[in-house]
Amino acid sequence: MFTMKKTGTAYENQCAQYNLCIDVTDDAEVRSYSPSNNYGTNYNMWVKQNDDGDLYWVYFKYNIPSGLNIEKAELNIYSYDEDGSQYVDIFQTNSGWYQNSLTWNNKPTDLSKIVADSAIIHPAYSIYDITTVVKNNLGQSFSVVLKPTRSYPVSASLKSKDATSPVGAYKSFIGIKYATTPTCTSFTYSAWSTCSGGTQTRTVISSSPTGCTGGNPILSQSCCTPMSDVLSLIGAWKSSPSSTTMQNALNKIGAYKSNPC
Repeated sequence: MFTMKKTGTAYENQCAQYNLCIDVTDDAEVRSYSPSNNYGTNYNMWVKQNDDGDLYWVYFKYNIPSGLNIEKAELNIYSYDEDGSQYVDIFQTNSGWYQNSLTWNNKPTDLSKIVADSAIIHPAYSIYDITTVVKNNLGQSFSVVLKPTRSYPVSASLKSKDATSPVGAYKSFIGIKYATTPTCTSFTYSAWSTCSGGTQTRTVISSSPTGCTGGNPILSQSCCTPMSDVLSLIGAWKSSPSSTTMQNALNKIGAYKSNPC
């Protein structure tokens, strides 16, 4: 689900800061001490490590549309409560999983760290820059995983997308800020000018994407004047003598002398 700007709930107010909000599609907590249990229906999800070493991790999944012109992409996760100041490592995975079947035993483990030892604030959204990750996953699904980096008694409680008051009021999302002016990548040109001084030039007639600036249009190239061009204009002058055909022939002779080929 892709949500445009609006205001109201904590989620809506946070989303209003962005051009596009990519909502979480699945979220679930897994617990090491109950490795076969699924907690996908829980409204509250914990990131913590108990004093006996039990671990609580939280998984979030997002579907990223293709064709986005991204300046910045930020992961937004809401924490409503903490015991102490919890810090997290955030990992990426492209492996599949589902909210109502995820457990400690079957969780994806091909994890790549994308944020290291970063604080969770509360009660508020914590924001993490994941621009590179999102750009690398355009048109596909990927997940983030939060692991605690502080042990007992430190913990953080996160709201799931299904939490009420109302439903979705505190859900996680990725906020997208568009690049305000895209760079031009494609150009339509005028015809090359006549070769002069060993150079031909042309102008840009149009460019894309719409509203773009800059880019690297090719507006000049090296050139030379072949003898065949000279002979052709001399022939035109002989066939139809006039001041115009004579001047054309003389100009071409001059160009040939400057840069023959």
